[in-house]
Amino acid sequence: MLKLGRWKTPVGFFRRYHEHRVTDNIQFITIHNDKITVDPKTLHIRRRIHKPICVQLNWMSASAAVSRRYSRLLLDDLDVVVVRCDVRHVLQRESGVQKIALDLLRLMSVNDATYVVFGLSIGSYLWSEALVHAARDPQYQPVLDRVSAQIWDSIADLKHTPTGIPLAVFPNLVNNKRAFQWVTYVFDSWYKFYIKSCYTSVTAHYERAAHTFLHTACRAPALVLHADNDIISPWQYARKIHDVWTESGIKTTWKCWEKSNHVSSYMYHPQEYKTLVWTHIQQNVPGLTISGLVP
Repeated sequence: MLKLGRWKTPVGFFRRYHEHRVTDNIQFITIHNDKITVDPKTLHIRRRIHKPICVQLNWMSASAAVSRRYSRLLLDDLDVVVVRCDVRHVLQRESGVQKIALDLLRLMSVNDATYVVFGLSIGSYLWSEALVHAARDPQYQPVLDRVSAQIWDSIADLKHTPTGIPLAVFPNLVNNKRAFQWVTYVFDSWYKFYIKSCYTSVTAHYERAAHTFLHTACRAPALVLHADNDIISPWQYARKIHDVWTESGIKTTWKCWEKSNHVSSYMYHPQEYKTLVWTHIQQNVPGLTISGLVP
């Protein structure tokens, strides 16, 4: 299904973009609409104008409006595949996040393109499940080799889920400290019981995914963005990933803002954020000519 949207440019004109449903959780967005169709069986996207594709791995329960702010940052020069992951997908691992990750790998495999992976918060876990699939099936390693750049904003680990999930389900909790502490305590108690009692069927898989992400088979240069005061995912975890990747030979750039929040650095520091993202993309995606930034 095609959905048409638009946004304002700096001079007041409207720029149109076109959204195409690929699966229930994957969407293709482009500023072009030249006979674009999506094969629901193979996930092949038929399009006349071929651009590099940015895979935007959204944070948990991301709203469509805020998600589009990140897509608009890229759409002048890249097509965008937006991948959605909600609370139920994380907790229902086999029928949820693992299925979405496999669909993403299938899409990337059948569409001959250069890719940029842009992960936001729990999007890093979704990508880690894709890496687990790729480790099991060698046919997907060429897909990882076609990733030219990685960008990771507010990397989240499932160890910090007791904070992230209540905020994803009840976003207004952040404004009520007592309610937030109570709900987090209740969920934390349940979550600890859940991962302890279901170690073989659940926790071991989460740990394997985290290990696979840390020792990734995707060797593309990475930009790691974080906030010093992130209450959902401590900056030390993202810094550990930066250090391990650097030591393994992956070119990794680090930026941590003192004043920001979880998946909010683009809102707090828009110009610096855009400059960092586009400098990283331009330096690492071959043959890409930057026509300008969309606000």
